[in-house]
Amino acid sequence: MNISSVYRLFGGRSAPSRYVFRRFAGSGQTDWNEFQKIYFRTEEQMKGDEGLHNTHPYSNLEFHVRKKRDGLKPESKVGGKARFARVVDEDGWGWGRGSRKTARAHVKVKFGNGQFIVNQSNLQTFFSIIHYREWALKPLEVIQGLGKFDVHAYVTGSGHSAKAQAIMTALSRALVSYQPDTRPILESYIVPSFFPHNLLQTDRRQKESSTAGNEGARMAEQWKKR
Repeated sequence: MNISSVYRLFGGRSAPSRYVFRRFAGSGQTDWNEFQKIYFRTEEQMKGDEGLHNTHPYSNLEFHVRKKRDGLKPESKVGGKARFARVVDEDGWGWGRGSRKTARAHVKVKFGNGQFIVNQSNLQTFFSIIHYREWALKPLEVIQGLGKFDVHAYVTGSGHSAKAQAIMTALSRALVSYQPDTRPILESYIVPSFFPHNLLQTDRRQKESSTAGNEGARMAEQWKKR
């Protein structure tokens, strides 16, 4: 069954989510009610669940897709404020992703003796400039966690400056997954730059493309009258 036939099955209305909509199209099922029984959970099945979807009728598949897309979501509300759930893998690591320019970083963190590995190298070996090391360690400094966590980072693309900032963002998000109580602290710290943002936000600035016929985006040859 393709997307168009599923769309016609719903009479022009899409499924509750585009991810479920595509899943239904690729499942080979033709009966939406049977698909719901297989991939959706009832309220009784959700009562004993732990995690982010205590009040949401989507299946485990939908939960993982949404967690990957949106990151951490509120688990419940206590006293009018959202309480966030702890998300770790089977080995107890908290994961986070970050980017800056064309650099992409994946970071995992958990309690340890302060080991910081970047691309299978020590932090001091990978970043020879102190300023870049300070950027990478900034989230741990803000939450006063220097020497208390083991951090493993894998980063690709761009230069060392963008790599360090991508690790900074990814480490901040990994700490929120591992210790949700650190979120207000990391959100309250504003990174001093031309584009002020907190540690959980991505600096979206990119290099401006050069203009055709000129040396750069704004730089051109000096105008000559004669």
